[in-house]
Amino acid sequence: MTNSVFTSQQVDEAIRSGLSGSRQNYNLTAEEAREKAVAYRGNLAHYRTVAQRSLNEGDYLQAAEKSWGAYAQAVKAAGVGHGMHVNTHRSVLRVAEEITALATTMNPADAAKLRIGYLSARSLHQHFYESDMGVAEVEKGVADVMEAVDLIQTLFDDNGSQGTSYS
Repeated sequence: MTNSVFTSQQVDEAIRSGLSGSRQNYNLTAEEAREKAVAYRGNLAHYRTVAQRSLNEGDYLQAAEKSWGAYAQAVKAAGVGHGMHVNTHRSVLRVAEEITALATTMNPADAAKLRIGYLSARSLHQHFYESDMGVAEVEKGVADVMEAVDLIQTLFDDNGSQGTSYS
């Protein structure tokens, strides 16, 4: 369930604002939202596991990319938890910016963690293609992303109606 710091309406408005430039209908039926929530949460758990395993095995490119994947899935899960489909890189980033802005109004410390996680996810995604980060930077980035993922789940994902929990 969404943390009581924010109302469901506040989170809905933040997500909708992040999707405002979308050319397609981003509203989902309840059934579509349930189906996508299960898929996104399953993907999120998978990406988290693979990111950690990749770090342990020294495969920093895969750890970086799977961290981006976990971050994107967390944002998408938050969207479908509020009946909206976040389905492009651009919309993931815009929604993340909007929910971070919302967090700033209530808890600057959480907002800072969300912002660092957002920037780390973007950098790690780029690293997958450019191989431009050092090992320590990747390890710290993965940790920052996972902290942000946990906050997104806690603060913005209206999971109560889905009957699904994160692993």
